[in-house]
Amino acid sequence: MASKMKKGSSLPTSKDVAQYAGVSQSTVSYVITGSKKISDATRKKVEEAMQVLGYHPHSGARALRTAKTRMLVLMVHLAEGSDAFETVPYINAITQEAQKFGYEVVLSTGAPSASALEELSRRGICDGFILMDISRNDERIPLAESMHLPVVLMGRPERSVDLDIVDVDARYAADQIIRDLVATGHRSVAVLGGSEHEVEDHLFVAEFFEGLTDSAAAHGLELQVFRPRNDSWQAMEATLPQILADQHERLAVVTRTPRSCSQAYSLLEAAGLSVGEDVSLVGYCSNHAACEYPRPLSNVSTIAITQSKMAVQTLISRLENPQVPCVTTLLKAPPFHRRETTVDWNLRG
Repeated sequence: MASKMKKGSSLPTSKDVAQYAGVSQSTVSYVITGSKKISDATRKKVEEAMQVLGYHPHSGARALRTAKTRMLVLMVHLAEGSDAFETVPYINAITQEAQKFGYEVVLSTGAPSASALEELSRRGICDGFILMDISRNDERIPLAESMHLPVVLMGRPERSVDLDIVDVDARYAADQIIRDLVATGHRSVAVLGGSEHEVEDHLFVAEFFEGLTDSAAAHGLELQVFRPRNDSWQAMEATLPQILADQHERLAVVTRTPRSCSQAYSLLEAAGLSVGEDVSLVGYCSNHAACEYPRPLSNVSTIAITQSKMAVQTLISRLENPQVPCVTTLLKAPPFHRRETTVDWNLRG
């Protein structure tokens, strides 16, 4: 077995116990909760590791609480400059749906981390977790798979996991955009937004841009992707001249977030292009955000309410039936909504 933890080190975790005992994290969880039969020899190794390391799971985990907290934790990162149009609808919908089932929701708004998830689980303040901002190699996933509390992911990591997932089919949404641009006689598409960091970290973002590229190729549209350094106004402003320099006939600009849609609208108008007359602008954003522009924006709508409700319902189902297999639910976006920012080139002869 491994040596004892050094004095002054951080509090031991279930992962430390598993490594010391030479077992998996899930086995440690089973020993703590009693949810599965474990051999006496294995149980003894785990209990010895817990004693040596000074690991103390909260009493609720050890007893598999019969009295529920009626609380759920939503882990959502609210960083400085977060786009409220994107995030708040999810929080509201999750809170309201949970209340229908008699649960309240506690927000954890710090940067996503395994240590934060471990600490919240250790405190015993909730019956389950909903995790947003899922990255391709999210460090919370191994811990979530081994925890005694149920976890639902709103988003997919790179690898297959033994957890319930509720996500949106980004490729389908992208295809809806391209199909409408084809139907309205466009010949070229400039995709604006999605930094390299976003694409590398988040599978959903990568699949959206891949979906645009693949669908454009299938329909014979010329497509170029322009990636600003970040989502700041300055970075978007620096990118626009590249788009205009390569501007082709019957151009459509496609963006993904409400912030980038707003920035693109203002920058195109400032460059002397009338959105909806000289150039089309299309976004992947909520219908509410799309109607906030001088000319309502053509869009495929995000489905924050639908996805949030499904995440809560999936978690409640897991609480009621913990032994059923985990499921991945991939939701379809609603049909494309053509508004005033799309130029119908077919009407121009």
